[in-house]
Amino acid sequence: MAVYFRIQRLRQALLLLPLAIVFFAARSDSREQEEARLHFKIAEIAMKRGDDGAAVSELTKAVALAPGNALYHYTLAVAQKSLDPRAALESVRRARKLGLPDSEKEAALTLEAELTYEAGHLTRPADPGLGARTNAKDGLEYASLPPGEFQMGCLPQDSRCNEDERPSHAVRIPRAFWIGRSEATVAAFGTWVAATGFRTAAEQEGWAHAWNGRAWGRQPGLSWKNPGFTQTASHPVVAVAWSEAAAFCAWAGGRLPTEAEWEYAARGGHADQIYPFAGAASHDLANFGKDKGGPMIAGRDQWDFTAPSGSFPANGFGLYDMAGNAWEWTADWFGPYGDGPATSPTGAATGQYRVLRGGSWNFGPWVLRASSRYGLDPTVRSVNLGFRCARDAAPQ
Repeated sequence: MAVYFRIQRLRQALLLLPLAIVFFAARSDSREQEEARLHFKIAEIAMKRGDDGAAVSELTKAVALAPGNALYHYTLAVAQKSLDPRAALESVRRARKLGLPDSEKEAALTLEAELTYEAGHLTRPADPGLGARTNAKDGLEYASLPPGEFQMGCLPQDSRCNEDERPSHAVRIPRAFWIGRSEATVAAFGTWVAATGFRTAAEQEGWAHAWNGRAWGRQPGLSWKNPGFTQTASHPVVAVAWSEAAAFCAWAGGRLPTEAEWEYAARGGHADQIYPFAGAASHDLANFGKDKGGPMIAGRDQWDFTAPSGSFPANGFGLYDMAGNAWEWTADWFGPYGDGPATSPTGAATGQYRVLRGGSWNFGPWVLRASSRYGLDPTVRSVNLGFRCARDAAPQ
């Protein structure tokens, strides 16, 4: 009988053992969570007093105790920003992957963009969710660009500058903004047309500007739907006038970029590069034409006309085709630069021409330079003209 009762007590103990393990594990987890919260609170006090070094020390302890807490990782990134931008970048990326509260998501995204610039990680994001978002309305990806300053216009080492690229002047972009990672595509433009019933001037009047074998002029039957060469959904839309580009961007929740924003984006955070990419112009890096004009196939550039978006490497900000493929309309009227520094310049107050940037599939390499600019009648709808949109608010 005694043996029987001992066996029963042992069975009861074994049944209760998992509960005991869970209980003591929960108590242990609870103690670790409380300790992590204490380190976090100490870090908050340190940050308020401007002691980022002490804050980083406390937050590192908090993260070790609670590695799945996104807010701790994000706060660590904020504290690390002035001390170690590279470590801060890793922390904010980890925080965003873990999932931050809605109230912190936008600030974390902006912080990551700033740190990407400061830490020198100026490459295309491996994950479109890191530093880029898809806009539900037009289906295009937009990159978040940090505030910054740059020299706009001709660089001292650039021997191919035109006079309208001078004088070089300091420009400050005081607020972060979003810009399309690619030129607006045929698919995106088609979505807008289907949603609104919009018809371009080329469609209504039955012609667009194109090469006729001797010169550029009106060619019947051409429009964004049929520019005279094969386009797929991922190619940049062309044969679009300035007002039509502006209307599309407004429908998508944005606007055309200013000329200053465009050049800032094209430079990709690299102040000393003549082109949006490092080194000399190359058909492995962009879709452009011969030195004296006309299409040319060489290297990676296997297209006589436009190439699908993303066919060439992205620039420092993760943007495609800032050089070549299609000229891009900007918001500004074309005019001479001022002499001194400027903050968020918007170009001439009025004018006859709008600014084009970036070059195209049928122009030579000289127009691929980040400072190159061109003024054109805004009613022109040529088969080498496209655009990309900018935004002040994050895509939804």
